[in-house]
Amino acid sequence: MAGPNEGLLGAATWRQARAALLHPRFYDGFRDGQAGRPLDYALLDRLPPPDQVRYENGRELAAECRHAGIAIRWPNWGSVPSALKGLVLARARRRALGLPRTDPHRARLPRCAGLPVPGHGSGAMPGGAPAR
Repeated sequence: MAGPNEGLLGAATWRQARAALLHPRFYDGFRDGQAGRPLDYALLDRLPPPDQVRYENGRELAAECRHAGIAIRWPNWGSVPSALKGLVLARARRRALGLPRTDPHRARLPRCAGLPVPGHGSGAMPGGAPAR
């Protein structure tokens, strides 16, 4: 079953992206994800579906920033931090050029809960045997 984001394209311009980033539910999700708070399913149940998507997208972008080592300080939702703006604009540029996604949530990159991935500098061989 496809999720609510399946088939939705990301923002193509800063104007579109800015409107999404400045939504209070996106900001709440980003801050909760940034703080490492567990997903609050009761909160999601109380939100209308579009706000659920905004909240979840905020959490995902916070995780992407953490994964990329980008520290974001976002004290209020009235303005978007420059580092976050840069990340979002870079994604929009890649999308406009037809390049593949690089975000860990959608790019289908090999990730195994912290386990070494063969062929990605881990030193492990397929099957878990150490490299010789």
